[in-house]
Amino acid sequence: MIDITPEACTSCGENAFDDTSIRTEIRQVTELPEIKPDVYQYNIHTCRCGRCGKHVKANVPPEAVGAFGPRLMGFIAILSAEFHAPKRKVVNLLSYLNIRISLGTDRDEGEG
Repeated sequence: MIDITPEACTSCGENAFDDTSIRTEIRQVTELPEIKPDVYQYNIHTCRCGRCGKHVKANVPPEAVGAFGPRLMGFIAILSAEFHAPKRKVVNLLSYLNIRISLGTDRDEGEG
């Protein structure tokens, strides 16, 4: 809530007013919140075994298998299935949300 009071009297120029308002006009403005995607980077390390010297790669956690998280996947599915949006329009819409994907991005192998 933002309270706005007069800065100066339009009649005499005075800037001192009573503490209690005579009337309050309410105006509500609805706005979308700024959308900032959460990007998580997983660094999957390969290390050499101290005993046998074999190079061993860490297991990729399930949440890092694809390029898209479950909420983004659900949003893309709704756009595609529910709203019948072509891939090009989905990519364009996501770019407005600061999510950059290519038209040919595969859900499992994408560049997220």
